[in-house]
Amino acid sequence: MSNKPTAESNTSDQPTPDDEPMNVSPEVDEAKPQTDAVDASSDVERSELESNETAEPVEAELADQLAAQAKEIAKLKDAFLRAKAEEDNVRRRAEKDLANGRKFAIEGFAKELLNVRDSLVL
Repeated sequence: MSNKPTAESNTSDQPTPDDEPMNVSPEVDEAKPQTDAVDASSDVERSELESNETAEPVEAELADQLAAQAKEIAKLKDAFLRAKAEEDNVRRRAEKDLANGRKFAIEGFAKELLNVRDSLVL
């Protein structure tokens, strides 16, 4: 005997999906997407309200962070300008020291030459 079901052997009391009548009316199917749309729009509205409620503390926190960053920028800019001024001062002092070194080196050499000249003249 084969295990294939035949039309005669399928006489069970259970109805098949093809035998069941459709109890769903088209109006119910059309109403369901509308309620889904209403639910979705109310979810969006709720999330917008929640985001507005949480946005205020977030905005305040961001404003505080922005103020702190602006303060930090001003502090760093001041430190940069002071370092730049100090660099310029050191450069000018070094140039002045070199110029004075050359001037006084020549002056000292000239004084020694005068002593030699005086010795030779006498």
